[in-house]
Amino acid sequence: MAKPTQTFLLGTALKITSILSSDSPSSVSIKIVDPSFAEKASGSMTREAGDVYTYTYQSISTDLGGLYTATISVVYGSYTSVAQSSFMFAKQT
Repeated sequence: MAKPTQTFLLGTALKITSILSSDSPSSVSIKIVDPSFAEKASGSMTREAGDVYTYTYQSISTDLGGLYTATISVVYGSYTSVAQSSFMFAKQT
């Protein structure tokens, strides 16, 4: 069964956490797209400790509401692993 999508208010920051199965990747990066598939953010994730990586995305209150997708890419030498996570942003009333 799919996990319910979480909803956050536009204009707030969202901390995205990725826990890896290994603590020695070559790189860990993230790309976030909005409901129209426009790229809203991309960059390297920050290593917090061991196998835990984070990225803080600051949304803007005038952004589109709807389903956003974060794509996380982890590179181990010549091997790349990709995972996606989705979340909703709603307009503040």
